[in-house]
Amino acid sequence: MIAFSRADNTLIARWWLTIDRWTLGALFLLVGCGYIMVLAASPAVAERIHASRELFIVKQLIFLGLALGLIVAVSMLPSRLVRRLALVGCAVALLATAMTLVFGVETKVPRAGSRSPAIECSPVNF
Repeated sequence: MIAFSRADNTLIARWWLTIDRWTLGALFLLVGCGYIMVLAASPAVAERIHASRELFIVKQLIFLGLALGLIVAVSMLPSRLVRRLALVGCAVALLATAMTLVFGVETKVPRAGSRSPAIECSPVNF
């Protein structure tokens, strides 16, 4: 375990002394279990769609690195700013979900999601 003095006033030391280490450990365990599942299932799916066996594994690693970096960065923010970001994120997700009623693509189920040249998403993504 990393040992920091309470007198150490660096950003990393303050973060380490205030973070809930059990929750952080459980989060990393959950991420690790998810990655093991990706390792188990990805090659078969990649072969079925005639792609490289490592395609989904590499994609998962890229997004995993981004997500873990974002988690650590957000955990270093002041709680007031985290609450504001959560409120803005919730509002954006609700707005995007409501927009599927107007801009959604109809498939076998009504308005399954929105499709644009840049991104394709559905309400279940939020």
